[in-house]
Amino acid sequence: MMFSRFRRPVLLVAALGGSIVLAGCSVSSSSSPAEGTVTVDFDVDEGQDPADCDANGAVSLDLDVTDSHGVVRTFTVPCDRFTITVALAPGFYTADATLVDGSDNARTSTAPIDTFQIISNTDVNVALVDFQQSSFL
Repeated sequence: MMFSRFRRPVLLVAALGGSIVLAGCSVSSSSSPAEGTVTVDFDVDEGQDPADCDANGAVSLDLDVTDSHGVVRTFTVPCDRFTITVALAPGFYTADATLVDGSDNARTSTAPIDTFQIISNTDVNVALVDFQQSSFL
């Protein structure tokens, strides 16, 4: 009988301890804000023909996104896709777009993209960057 008598309080403490741990987990996991996305469309000399990428030695587009703290992240997409969408935390950003070759050397001058705001669960289409023939290096 003594065994049963002490067993319940121990189980009760274990159950309460588990509730405290679970409550801590759920609070920390819900503190991250939902991301939004930014989409940048681009073309080569006013068109979206993959042959124009090849003819100019452009293999991919590098999109350098800078947050309000100056942290830069680079996203890359094949040139023949002509669009890139990236997920970002809510906030204000700027970006630079450059067509590059297979060795990641710039094939064009860099096109700056003005400040844009990411809002949770939304897509912002910020620009159509046209890499004119004169922008190729």
